[in-house]
Amino acid sequence: MASNVPSMPTLAEIMRRMGLFPCKDCKERHVGCHGECERYKADVEAARAKQNEIFAKRNKENIAESAVLEWHKKRKAMWMKRRGK
Repeated sequence: MASNVPSMPTLAEIMRRMGLFPCKDCKERHVGCHGECERYKADVEAARAKQNEIFAKRNKENIAESAVLEWHKKRKAMWMKRRGK
């Protein structure tokens, strides 16, 4: 059964949604700067925290949804057994 929950957004998508563009118009930009740039690291860390928050929320919703579906399956099985089917 497919869930109605959209796929998990990528880190780049989250950074765009949060308005984080640490490299745009950066005067100090050079090859390999992401490993050194503190501004980039801070923005990525913020985006990862948001991504983890979204994941935890969706996981919690999926667990609750699964529990409800399981309950309905058990009720249907019991009803079908009573009906002799």
